[in-house]
Amino acid sequence: MLAGFVATWLVPSHGWRSLFYFGGAIPFIIGLLMIPAMPESLQFWPCEKEIPKAPRMAQAHHPSLGTSAQTEYVANEEAAREGVPVAHFPRRTRRRNRAAVGGELLNLLNLYFLTQWMTTVLRKLRLFAQTIAHCK
Repeated sequence: MLAGFVATWLVPSHGWRSLFYFGGAIPFIIGLLMIPAMPESLQFWPCEKEIPKAPRMAQAHHPSLGTSAQTEYVANEEAAREGVPVAHFPRRTRRRNRAAVGGELLNLLNLYFLTQWMTTVLRKLRLFAQTIAHCK
């Protein structure tokens, strides 16, 4: 709904391309503002030789942890799994994951139908672009 209000303000003065600039600028700015607030993961520090920062950051993440100079930080990396990715889902969530993927595929099919067949459907209903978009 907010996009409609922004569009009525931007399009007449700056053209339709301004919507893409405006729509892309907001997430970009939010991402830049989030960078200082997001700490690195605890697994990243030992891998990147950030050991001096590790005790301070571990305390920031988990204040209940007791760290000392003798605390050793080790990255726990999982080995790469082989086989079909669906087989790695827990058994209790496989049905739900398949339903979600099926729903996404149906949504994509609906989108393709609307974009590819919409002009044909509108012509059959005798609705033309000039009458719909109020083109000059």
